Amino acid sequence: MGYINSMPLPNNFASGDGLNTAGFNFAAPQRERQYDLSTKLDFTFNERHSSYVRYAQGSQSSLGDAGNGGRPRFPNAPNFVDTARTPKNLAVNWRWSHSPTVVNEFIYGFSKFFFSFATPQPDPNYAFVFQLPTDINTNFSYNARGVTTNQIVDNLTWVKGNHTIKTGINFRFNLHKDDRSGVAGTSVEPAMTFSFGTSSAGYSNFNIPANTTGINSTDLTRLHNTIADFLGRINSVSRAFVADPSNPNAFLSAWFPLAKQSKIQGIRFLLSR
Repeated sequence: MGYINSMPLPNNFASGDGLNTAGFNFAAPQRERQYDLSTKLDFTFNERHSSYVRYAQGSQSSLGDAGNGGRPRFPNAPNFVDTARTPKNLAVNWRWSHSPTVVNEFIYGFSKFFFSFATPQPDPNYAFVFQLPTDINTNFSYNARGVTTNQIVDNLTWVKGNHTIKTGINFRFNLHKDDRSGVAGTSVEPAMTFSFGTSSAGYSNFNIPANTTGINSTDLTRLHNTIADFLGRINSVSRAFVADPSNPNAFLSAWFPLAKQSKIQGIRFLLSR
């Protein structure tokens, strides 16, 4: 009841049933924080050799990300989702003119992009979902992933009369890290739902009439859901567990870092013309 009592009183009676339930409207904020840095240094060593180094990084944070349902539910509530993005890029180039007709260009590239969808103030005690009131918070922590790419490119160009011949290599190495609380359709944090049940047995203190024929079915369902929310009557409990790849028959703690991380490495060969 403490969570329900912390919610503000309704101010929109155009929603709801006009008697038992109503809505609450307010201008839920979303704020953006962003910076971008880009720099490049060019070097010319002599008429045959030149180089450049280019670096860029940035950060963009959507606080109360509306695109992911992250705005606060009420004025006194924390954001539901803050989204953070942190790209970084590096390129190192070396250009060698072997002769007026032969040019070789080498490039090393590094790219790292990480983004997360985090609950700014997760409440470990808020391990349930109400039937009727809008949930003011959640115990869900975050979902995040990042991709790191190392790339090596070397291109050789040879001009012979009316013909130009080009050849080269392109190696790209990707590392994908997935760090998440959402697993297998649920989360590593426990999640409970409430339900009134299929009968009124055990609810004698609420004076629910035995014969409900004259009660509107929608109103009756709303009454049942309200009682279930007030009592916290559990309907289902779900929680995900992640196995340790080195010991697939045993589960790890939900808070152990390896339980929420995976790595994927690979090499791709691309032939195009």
